[in-house]
Amino acid sequence: MKKAKLPLVGEIERAFATINAKLFGGILKMPPIVIDTTKKVSVRYLSENLVIGSEFKGVDYHDLLLILLHEMVHVCNHQQGVVDCTANQYHNKKFLAAALAVGLVVKKHKTQGWGVTGLNIPKAGTDQEQVRVPEKPAIQRRVKTFNEINIDRQIFREGKNYIAGKDRPAKACFLKYVCKCPPPHNSIRSGRRPDGANPLRIRCEVCGSSFVCVS
Repeated sequence: MKKAKLPLVGEIERAFATINAKLFGGILKMPPIVIDTTKKVSVRYLSENLVIGSEFKGVDYHDLLLILLHEMVHVCNHQQGVVDCTANQYHNKKFLAAALAVGLVVKKHKTQGWGVTGLNIPKAGTDQEQVRVPEKPAIQRRVKTFNEINIDRQIFREGKNYIAGKDRPAKACFLKYVCKCPPPHNSIRSGRRPDGANPLRIRCEVCGSSFVCVS
């Protein structure tokens, strides 16, 4: 049976499709969206997947499209064979150029290079060597595109709760019990723990021994 897709994934796929059509000319191939809470990321393009990690629980609703667009710049560069950052996430000028083209304001960071992206134009007097602002038409395209996308707030909240583990069903723990028959032993699995309030008490009809928990 095919596993049901988390509604949040559907919302991100829909947003991806709109941004792709409006800002990338529809050239991007949609990467698989994978939920992996072992990864300490919010949304990141990793190993040709768009990974939603444990840090997604801290993402603000208003920042989701910004984060998605940042990662779509990486998707675009990767699919075109362009290396835009190192393994340590130091973003180079190829990322800078692509990010500016889709209307992102880019700031230079000591360890991330041109890896800090935003939507707001900095105030006058900001060090222009450290901040790059897109051309006005690029900003207008990005603003118009974002205004066309309406991520369902309820689905967004439910997705955050799921990532945080609040809505994830607890995994059933089934222990293995074996009897004293010669190998391979007869075995059964049960959720009852031998030290629990209701321990398993079953005997093997072949050897007559009680089943004992081994794992």
